[in-house]
Amino acid sequence: MAVFEAPFISIGVETFQRNSLLSLMPLWLPFFGGYAFVAMRRAVVIQDRK
Repeated sequence: MAVFEAPFISIGVETFQRNSLLSLMPLWLPFFGGYAFVAMRRAVVIQDRK
């Protein structure tokens, strides 16, 4: 897992040093989580059709 995370940490994407929401998380993190949930839901619906 650390091997796959290394590029993101080295370019500063996952360092959480940017503007934050209530000093807890980056502003983009809730949107990313919401998108991931929608994508997983769509995948389940597609699989159920078959």
